[in-house]
Amino acid sequence: MGIIKLNFLLTVFLISTFISSKAYACAVCGFGEDSRYAFISTTALLTFVPLIMIGSIFYWVYRRAKQVNNNEDDFEFSGTAGTRTASNTNPTS
Repeated sequence: MGIIKLNFLLTVFLISTFISSKAYACAVCGFGEDSRYAFISTTALLTFVPLIMIGSIFYWVYRRAKQVNNNEDDFEFSGTAGTRTASNTNPTS
């Protein structure tokens, strides 16, 4: 990185550090009722979204296992090892 870019970044950092006023975007600072609502709703969102995602994955695995189990019930094993024949062989369907 060149000297000019480094000087520019340092100048911008110093100006933003020493001249800026209080950060009104901070939800924790408590600048009124709106920020309190934003803090609580963001906390709830960040708490429940991962739980819902993990629960959805477990539910999908449960449904898939149930579906595979139901499909295996449609087949019966014949006398030879490893071969299966359909129990309901209806040529019209």
